[in-house]
Amino acid sequence: MNLSESLELVSKYGIRTSGKVVSLDQALEIKRPIVLKADTSEHKLDKGLVFVGLKTDAEIKHAYEKIKNAGVTGRKYQVFAQPMIKGFEFMAGAIVDDVFGEVLMVGFGGSFSELFRDTSFRAVPITKEDAHEMIDELISSKVFSGFRGKTYSKNALVDVLLGLSKMTQKLQFKEIDLNPIMVDASKAIAVDARVIK
Repeated sequence: MNLSESLELVSKYGIRTSGKVVSLDQALEIKRPIVLKADTSEHKLDKGLVFVGLKTDAEIKHAYEKIKNAGVTGRKYQVFAQPMIKGFEFMAGAIVDDVFGEVLMVGFGGSFSELFRDTSFRAVPITKEDAHEMIDELISSKVFSGFRGKTYSKNALVDVLLGLSKMTQKLQFKEIDLNPIMVDASKAIAVDARVIK
């Protein structure tokens, strides 16, 4: 499943998402700054398929054309656009383990998630109490106590985990990856998703 399909699917389980596939004209009409990325399940950042903080018409046009022309001949990428969303980056996901079955994960997210490996796991289904415990096990959970004068909604991230738990019970899948999930004082929004069936 590509990015837009994956985000549409996770949104059906109460997980907030952002963005849509756009034409260049539509991209130019979105409130700025914006993010443009390829509508693909590939790891986009490593392949130069993500452009963030775009403010001018020239920047948007340049990024749009770079994405459109990055695809192999005869298979051009569609362009997915989002407003820039601020917040602390977490990630969540699920895999199917040979021993435990469906397993849920939450952790520190973003492009450095593999470097820090700040994660917690539970077999599904999980309860609200399980979700709180998973988050509390993270080193990065300290942000929920207040960090540099900013507050972040732990309950919003809990809701993401509960939605993901429901999704794993209803859907046949191999892997689900939501990274990053932008968490601010009132909400959590999955801005990238990868669902492998």
